[in-house]
Amino acid sequence: MGAAEGKRPPPRVVLVGATASGKSEVALRLAERLRGEIVGADSRQVYRGLEIGTGAPSASARARILHHLVAFLDPSETYSAGRYGGDARSAIEAIESRGRLAVVAGGSGLYIRAVLEGLFMGPARDEKIRARLTRRLAEEGLESLRSDLGKVDPDALASILPGDSVRVIRALEVHELTGRPISVLRKERPRVPLPALLFGLRWPRPMLRDRIAARIDCQLREGFLDEARRLVERNLPADAPGPRTLGYREL
Repeated sequence: MGAAEGKRPPPRVVLVGATASGKSEVALRLAERLRGEIVGADSRQVYRGLEIGTGAPSASARARILHHLVAFLDPSETYSAGRYGGDARSAIEAIESRGRLAVVAGGSGLYIRAVLEGLFMGPARDEKIRARLTRRLAEEGLESLRSDLGKVDPDALASILPGDSVRVIRALEVHELTGRPISVLRKERPRVPLPALLFGLRWPRPMLRDRIAARIDCQLREGFLDEARRLVERNLPADAPGPRTLGYREL
């Protein structure tokens, strides 16, 4: 084996799968056996105080193996997939600089894409523009915003699902800030793929339904209702990401 080969970093491992498929458990076992550290890839597990309802790795699991990008943000803070991609790549680089294996585990497809392919980040959010567009959304409806986007960036509009107001607002915001279509800016930004071993965890549907039901029962026993109540008592803005997390609104 040559000197260059001897210095080659360990392969990164990426685990994907549906809710309750066992990603966290498999990631933990891999990291323990292969001297690894875990990088979370879940858009809601990044928030503190939502660990039970989001199924984030437990405190005991995080004590056993170092986890990155898990339970580190306040539920009021917005966190984009583009920002996650940069943070995750930085975490992976730091892990590998220590000669350890990076194990990425999560169920957010956009986050997985962000770390493996890289995403266009664009200009920083402008709260005044967003507030104005959000008011228009409430007063005029999404079709009015989609119509505006179709005039300035039809390619972006074609790539956005009909009910996705978040991406419509972001595309309009970027156009207003830069004077250029977000679809053009994305093409100009070179993407640097991150090589990795990708594994998907799959269960037969009946078994996965049983696992999801068992997980919900476990979450309720562990205090999901109290966790949701504490979140509600904070009276965060309606557009804050924490209160919009699936499960908390329903409770």
